[in-house]
Formats: sequence, C-alpha cells, structure tokens
Amino acid sequence: MSVLEVAQLTIRDGNQSAFEADFANAHRYVQEAEGHLSSELRKSTDTDTNYVFLVEWQRLEDHIEVFAASPEFAAFQSVIGPHLAGEPSVEHYEKI
Repeated sequence: MSVLEVAQLTIRDGNQSAFEADFANAHRYVQEAEGHLSSELRKSTDTDTNYVFLVEWQRLEDHIEVFAASPEFAAFQSVIGPHLAGEPSVEHYEKI
C-alpha cells in the first residue's frame, strides 16, 4: 500500500519566484528516487508564502530510510533549503 508524504513549506517572503524556479530544477531528485510514484507542489491561495509538497511513495521506508539518507536528498535540500523560512512540517498518510 502506498504512502502519501505531505510536506508543508513556508518560504521566505519575496523568495517565491526564485523558490518555484529552483524547485522545478530540484524536483527531479525526488522523481528519480526509488519508490517514488508521483509528486506535485501546490501553492496556497490564502497565504502566498505557504506551499505543500505532496509525494506518493510505494512504502514509507522509501522516503524515511532510502531517500532521506541519499545524496539526492542532500542535493534537493541544498537547492530549496535557502528559500525556507523554517523547518518543513512533514506527515505521512495511508489510504483506508
């Protein structure tokens, strides 16, 4: 059964356009990861510094053990990290 990762991101005010451009380039690190099924970034219509990154993984371990420990994750973080106003809030969900 697949698992949905929901990462809530708050971007530094004024960095939205740069974040979106950098994210578009860094997204490939996630898309090419073992166990990745689908992913998309969405921007809040209420607060322009808030985004949610939705990633569907085959297994929870594909995210928290395999991808999180990979050089690709470090590369992804190094690209988007400077735009973040704080640590992302991440939760995982399964279908019921």
